[in-house]
Amino acid sequence: MLSLDNSQWNELQAAYGSANEILGLLKRLYANPTDDEALNDLWSSLCHQGTIYSASIPAVPHLVISVVNSTLEDRMGPLLLAGAIAESLGRPTETLQGDSDFDEYCSKAVELLTDTIKYGNLVDDDLRYSLSALAAFLKDSKLSSLLANADGVLECPKCGEEIEYFASESSVG
Repeated sequence: MLSLDNSQWNELQAAYGSANEILGLLKRLYANPTDDEALNDLWSSLCHQGTIYSASIPAVPHLVISVVNSTLEDRMGPLLLAGAIAESLGRPTETLQGDSDFDEYCSKAVELLTDTIKYGNLVDDDLRYSLSALAAFLKDSKLSSLLANADGVLECPKCGEEIEYFASESSVG
């Protein structure tokens, strides 16, 4: 794992250039895994529109570690970002080399995400995106992409009505 004080971060790239700002954002996430501003900035810098950068893979262990002692709900943001990075890495067009510890941290993310899915009472998009991230960590990028990009609506072949298939029980009439 590339420590946050390692000078190699200066050589890495993010969506908008140098990865220098990534260090501060990761430190903020360690302090508060629910820091939405830091998480949004990390998302747009590390996995901008599904594209990952040389700083993306080394950031994954930090995203996972930042939520190890968090509540089930507080784990969601960082784990979903790590899953999106893992899903993007699995695309055939990607040529980035992963961090040597990447698989180890993906395994830890699987543990954390499995508990979150099992005990977190997730509904709607939180459940769908969690399942997508889980598939990505398990190296099934096709399933991950399918789940991440499903809009949650089907058309009934008989009547043409739209059916929301990711609707929670409370929204079903």
